[in-house]
Amino acid sequence: MKCYNHPQVDAIGVCTVCKRPVCKSCQVVMEGRRFCKDHAEKQLIREERVASLQGRGRALTFATLFAELNGLAGAFVGFLLILIGLLAPTAQGSPVVASSVAPFLTYFSAVTNYQPGEVLTVGFAAFTAGSVGMVAGYFLWKRSKWGAIASIILAIFGEALIATYLEILALAGPFTFVWVGTAALRVTLIALGWKHLK
Repeated sequence: MKCYNHPQVDAIGVCTVCKRPVCKSCQVVMEGRRFCKDHAEKQLIREERVASLQGRGRALTFATLFAELNGLAGAFVGFLLILIGLLAPTAQGSPVVASSVAPFLTYFSAVTNYQPGEVLTVGFAAFTAGSVGMVAGYFLWKRSKWGAIASIILAIFGEALIATYLEILALAGPFTFVWVGTAALRVTLIALGWKHLK
């Protein structure tokens, strides 16, 4: 039996995964199992992911997921509010806006009844908090205590923003509920996984 990669060399065994014959220079032995170089690399990546997950813990993994969802929801709502705040002076009674923009802003059609300055302020705050929240989620994934603290602060800020401007942000429908529902859960998960932070 010849090596699959070096046909002129006799194989000394087969890869555990693909069963291809490998020679001494092509094989990689890990934990008593023989692999070809391709599958050895994949096995190492898989083991690193498992070790990373175990090191981070399930609580922090889910906290990171919720941090990214919160951030995405906040940035999306903020962007639409900024857009509406900029268009508000021309939005009412404008057939162009009604036909081109309104279909994409179903949840926010009533926002044009508010002062453009107020809508822009809320939109900018939500967009900024959402964007920073996604960055904090990235560092939370890296098991950073600063990322966890920033994520907790942003959760509190987000809840305060919603409580202060509930009438406007409630128009965002599901996106607001994503914030309310997952922010508190995220803080709880960070607390549960705090021991994994460094």
